[in-house]
Amino acid sequence: MSLRGGFFYSFGANIVLAFALEAQAASLQQARLADRVKWKSAQPEGENVPRLVLAAERIIRARKLIQQARELPVPAEGGRSDLSYIAGVKDLLRQARDLVKFIPQTPTATDGMKEEVKKIYEEIEQANQQILHG
Repeated sequence: MSLRGGFFYSFGANIVLAFALEAQAASLQQARLADRVKWKSAQPEGENVPRLVLAAERIIRARKLIQQARELPVPAEGGRSDLSYIAGVKDLLRQARDLVKFIPQTPTATDGMKEEVKKIYEEIEQANQQILHG
C-alpha cells in the first residue's frame, strides 16, 4: 500500500494539520492571557487608585491648606522677606486655589457651593495680605 495516495496518507495529514491548528490556537490563547495580565498590571490597585474627590471635600481641603499657610513658621533669619518662606506660603495658597478652581463650572455645583468658592478666594487673598504684607 502506498502512503501517498491512500487513506493513511490523508488521515495522517489531517492529524498533523489538527495538531498544528491546536498549537496555533493554544499560542493565541496564551497571547491573549498575557495581554490581559499586562492590562491588569497596568491598572492601579489599592491605595493608588485615583478617586473622584467631591466638591465639599475639596472645599474642606482648601481651607486646611489656607490654615497651613497661616501656621507656616516665619524663619528667624530673613523673616517674612525670606524667599523660601514666601514661596512656601504662595505654594500652599495656590494649591488651595487649584482645588476649588473648577467647582463653579461643574454642572452639579449648587449656588451654595459657588458662594463657598467665592469665600475661599476671598480667604486666600486675605491670608496672602495678612501673611506676607501684614
